[in-house]
Amino acid sequence: MKKGDDNQTTKERRNFLPLLLIAFFLLRIISWATAELWYDEVLSLQLFVLKHENIAGIFRDYCIANNHFLANAIEWLWTRLCPLALGSEFALRIPAILCGIGTLLVAYLQWRKWLGEKVAFCTGLLMAASPVFAAFAYQMRGYSLAMLLSTCAVTALMHRFEKATWRNFTALFLSSLALPLVMPSAAMLPAALVASTGLNVLTKASKTPQTFLKQLQNGFVTAAPAIAGALLGVLYYGTLWAEFQRARAESGGWESSLLVAGHLLLAFALHLSIFIWPLAKALLSKNPKAPLAGNLFWGVVIAATAVLLVPSPVNRAPFPRVFLPLLPMLTFAAALTVKSSERLSAMQFKKLAILTLLPGLIIGILGDLLTARQLDTREILPQNLLQQYYRGNNPCSLNMSRLTNDTQRRLILVNASDVPAFSFYWQIYGGAATNNAFDVPPYMPGNIKLQSLETVRNLHYDIAVFARTENEARSILQLQGLPQDAALSAPPVIEHRTLFTLEGR
Repeated sequence: MKKGDDNQTTKERRNFLPLLLIAFFLLRIISWATAELWYDEVLSLQLFVLKHENIAGIFRDYCIANNHFLANAIEWLWTRLCPLALGSEFALRIPAILCGIGTLLVAYLQWRKWLGEKVAFCTGLLMAASPVFAAFAYQMRGYSLAMLLSTCAVTALMHRFEKATWRNFTALFLSSLALPLVMPSAAMLPAALVASTGLNVLTKASKTPQTFLKQLQNGFVTAAPAIAGALLGVLYYGTLWAEFQRARAESGGWESSLLVAGHLLLAFALHLSIFIWPLAKALLSKNPKAPLAGNLFWGVVIAATAVLLVPSPVNRAPFPRVFLPLLPMLTFAAALTVKSSERLSAMQFKKLAILTLLPGLIIGILGDLLTARQLDTREILPQNLLQQYYRGNNPCSLNMSRLTNDTQRRLILVNASDVPAFSFYWQIYGGAATNNAFDVPPYMPGNIKLQSLETVRNLHYDIAVFARTENEARSILQLQGLPQDAALSAPPVIEHRTLFTLEGR
């Protein structure tokens, strides 16, 4: 084959690979992206996207921490430009899916400058197959946008390491500004970049004081746009201070920072797939071939640790998902070590690609199977970076047709985790706002005690419980002051949900 033919083949492959990345990612998420909206997505849609007549109102509303400003603003624009999107879960998620695709394309097209084409493409595959990235890159929330902005910020910083220009200054400044405007915790990514820049200066520190001061100055110039952008983004919340403090005080989380740290270590390690081995080797080496990778990694660790150490008004640690903006930076750090690994970098293109994506796919499938089992057996819902109880499930929408068409007198007590989606799909399926002439609601949150429940029963209403397990249904009955050991009828399970009916009045 002639050299010109080789160049033509390389060019054709380069044109084909981005399309392959997009196609693989869409196939990976399609069953999740077409499933019903879950709790947080419904809240985002109803409380912010549909509630405000103008886009500015979204940025002045922080009634709950679910308002990911920029993501909801983009969704607001999308639903106004394409009103038909409101009729399809997949269509509503298109902005988030496009952000996920954007992350993959930036990782491949931009990072190949430092990683080479083979490793850059495999890095894109790694993320598309990831049980962590893919699981959040389709949701109608701010995580996909935050990961795209993080990828852009990492790219801009890498360009600034080579040569500081107004172009990469602007890119780093704007991405660092936008990140906390998606969610305040996303400011940890610019902080990680600044920490990595500082470590980079220290690892190259000169013994001459004057030269070291010059290196510090250059390091500050390199990181300045990240510092300025993140500060401005965070300071915006000062204009909503009362609402921000109240939302923070009402927010949930995990029991301990140690538990979150352990889960992050596990989930991020599984996300990295075979990339974890060269990264670990580089971190343990006294003379690593990719010292920048180590600095980027420790920058991620420093930022994550700082967030975990921030005191919480509710004495709870942040949800692991708030650390997702750090994922692209960690991935890039690991990819740098793959490029420096003689064994992996010498591997054939196809073989490296297959070895990169298979672990993520297998872990994701096993996670879904385990989640399905736990939904029917465990009292605590599986919800972390590797398992989400709502992922790919349609418990409310698939049950709603028979529930809204049933004309009997019945009050349904709904499991608390299902209330937003249950209410949303009840309206979509045309369910009545009240039952007959007695002004009794057709359903109520099961975790809120209904004072007039005895009156409802005296009106000869059936009491039903929409729950996952019989134990969950009986706990709701106990909370409502009803006999916990009462006889319950249980029709067939649909999507891990059963409508348990209290027998007798």
